[in-house]
Amino acid sequence: MKRVKTVGRLGRLEFRPGFYLYVGSARKNVLKRVKRHMRATKRIHWHIDYLTTGSGRMKPVDAYIFHGEFECEIAQFLSRMLATIRGFGSSDCRCKGHLFYAGRMPVLKLVVDKLILRFGTAKAGTLSNSRGCPGSAPGFVSGALSR
Repeated sequence: MKRVKTVGRLGRLEFRPGFYLYVGSARKNVLKRVKRHMRATKRIHWHIDYLTTGSGRMKPVDAYIFHGEFECEIAQFLSRMLATIRGFGSSDCRCKGHLFYAGRMPVLKLVVDKLILRFGTAKAGTLSNSRGCPGSAPGFVSGALSR
């Protein structure tokens, strides 16, 4: 059963049950940002906050941190494999979106494996290369479960 959530200026969006991947970044302390996104209670500031708070919230299940300027490059990589939620999390760049629908867990795992192969170590690993959108900061990918 689909859920409808109002997400800031994006308005009402439909979300199918299953797994989603969210790509974000933080100029300072990326781990603190990821932990914030994992919390159920917080002030709504970013698009992802609309999905991870309140009734029917999506529950974050994992996070992968990539040190380097990879936010938009990761989003473009994911957009070639998964359905993109248009405009979500990408109001400050030219990406189609930074939230992706993976559906079932096997698909999510396959995509995460490809992501790790392409961008290197994940789960607090480091990447020495610094490609990506100008002005971007250490990126992270967070998997969220919708029930």
